[in-house]
Amino acid sequence: KNELIRAKDEVLDDMKKILASAARESCDKVLAEFVQKQTVLSTNPTSLKDFATFIENKSEIFEQTKLLMQKKQTVDDMYKLLQSQFDVKIHLTAQGKWEDLHKTSLGFSEYLENAEGVVSQRMSQMTQTVKGQISTLDEEAMSICNSLMSGLVVDDMADSIDVLDELADKKKDLDKMDHEDRKSTRLNSSH
Repeated sequence: KNELIRAKDEVLDDMKKILASAARESCDKVLAEFVQKQTVLSTNPTSLKDFATFIENKSEIFEQTKLLMQKKQTVDDMYKLLQSQFDVKIHLTAQGKWEDLHKTSLGFSEYLENAEGVVSQRMSQMTQTVKGQISTLDEEAMSICNSLMSGLVVDDMADSIDVLDELADKKKDLDKMDHEDRKSTRLNSSH
């Protein structure tokens, strides 16, 4: 009988150690994830490209928030189980990290709200930038169309090599415009 009690106590001690280790590791990971997301939400995008990336990141983080809060709750449940069911005293460093996790998670919604404020404040400015770029692209496209309607391309006497070179140059210009258009489209679809 004593042998069984001792074996049971050893298994119970092992379970406590495993649960304490899992809680500590999970706490570290979840806290790091909160801090990383707060850092992303704290950026101050100035360029159009950075602004578009910021909007995408903010949207992804917003979608991931529920899962992140569930992970935090799992950490809480593990530590509470250790304290209430197993009477395990949590190490001071682990206790400190757990408290940091609580503080960080409580303030997380403020980071989301601030990020939404950044988007609201800058959206009209960035929209004007996009409109300006679209206008420039329109002008460049018209210029290319006009140049294709005149000059070497329509000259019956022009050397075919020169015409092909001219068309290759125009294709490069169109490819560049396409790239700029895709960037503009990406920003408009991000919000």
